[in-house]
Amino acid sequence: MQRGAVTPVNPNMKRLSLTLSESSSIPKTLVQLGSRVGQDGYITLGWQASGEVIGSPIVAGHTVYSVNHNTGMFYALNLSDGTTRFSLSVGKTSRFITPTPANGYIFIGTLNGIVALSAA
Repeated sequence: MQRGAVTPVNPNMKRLSLTLSESSSIPKTLVQLGSRVGQDGYITLGWQASGEVIGSPIVAGHTVYSVNHNTGMFYALNLSDGTTRFSLSVGKTSRFITPTPANGYIFIGTLNGIVALSAA
């Protein structure tokens, strides 16, 4: 196995074999949210969001933010367990929408303009 490579251990990919060294070019943060790396070097799934949360996620504070571009729903998930803190319809967005955190707000570009939500 090439150093830094990720290799599936079982067909449903719930467990991955991961070998990283100090000189590896793969960032050590390349682990799914909530995942745990055990003493045996295996990554185990910590949590997975529901099928409705399909957008590119960002993390700000202790919250994961994502927008479903198909439905226009914005999701705020608890970082530690993936439960939905709240969700809100922001309207139609493009396929490549990614929320942006800044100055206590989460900014979301929609097809009708920019939506700013308070992150507090």
